[in-house]
Amino acid sequence: MTSNNGKTLRYTTTGDATYIARFSRRNVTQKYIRQLKNGSDWRDISDDNIAKLTVYDYSGDVGTTVSSTASAGDNFQFEGWYDTSGHPVPDSMVSDGRKILSYVAIENATYYARFSRNENRTIDRTLTQANETIPLSDLVPNGNTEFYKSDNITSYVSDNGNVAIVDEHGQITAVANGNCIITIEMTTVDGVYKVTCNITVNIPSNSGNGGSSNKSHKISKIKLTDETDNLQDLDNSNSGDYFEDNDVANARKSKTGDKSNPVLWIILLLLSLVAMIGFFVKKRALMNRSAKRKHRRK
Repeated sequence: MTSNNGKTLRYTTTGDATYIARFSRRNVTQKYIRQLKNGSDWRDISDDNIAKLTVYDYSGDVGTTVSSTASAGDNFQFEGWYDTSGHPVPDSMVSDGRKILSYVAIENATYYARFSRNENRTIDRTLTQANETIPLSDLVPNGNTEFYKSDNITSYVSDNGNVAIVDEHGQITAVANGNCIITIEMTTVDGVYKVTCNITVNIPSNSGNGGSSNKSHKISKIKLTDETDNLQDLDNSNSGDYFEDNDVANARKSKTGDKSNPVLWIILLLLSLVAMIGFFVKKRALMNRSAKRKHRRK
């Protein structure tokens, strides 16, 4: 009696009859996928530290209004909602800065929430103790040091090694009061990523570390060269700066002597006088011997 996949009812009547055509809402499936810019392409991701969606999939009746909202993690930004062809969805489907996708589902569909990484990040930090450190995990988003692994690092640079230095592991160390900028650059598949750290070192003068001084009060490595007797802070050897405190000054005095010490001058003067007296005594003795020899000959 039926044909066309049960949609058509056909028969020959032989008497009174009633037939009922029954309908139900058709289920549709909606999928929402996060993507991160990968060079000139986009790759699917599932890392909540990068991005989150309020809804990732929906399966229900056709004609239902569905929605999903996108939010970006630290140091990432939302680019927009896109269809499977890579085109932005119509403005009628999005709101709140294109972050909210909302529409009536009438067929199966997939939409992509796309995100990109902010190329630059700036942070401000204040250090209040000499040799206080900031690890690399405090500088990158969510402490994700694995993502910013060392083979991606291009350079670590401090513009003032007298204030703070940065080592090959990205750890920042306070040296003395002042301000400096430390820049970390890394190259990833998404391009060059830069972290700019505005560092302020403010060591209180009563902390015992001499915070009011512009010189370091602790030198971890000291090199004393025979040629120049320079005391060099090896941690700052690239900057060409030299640092000296009381301990270092004492080390210099122990090697070179303190030429301004009056006791030393008195000792040198006495030694000179003794030498002169000895010379004249010896000369006098020689003259006496010579006179005796002349007397005997007569």
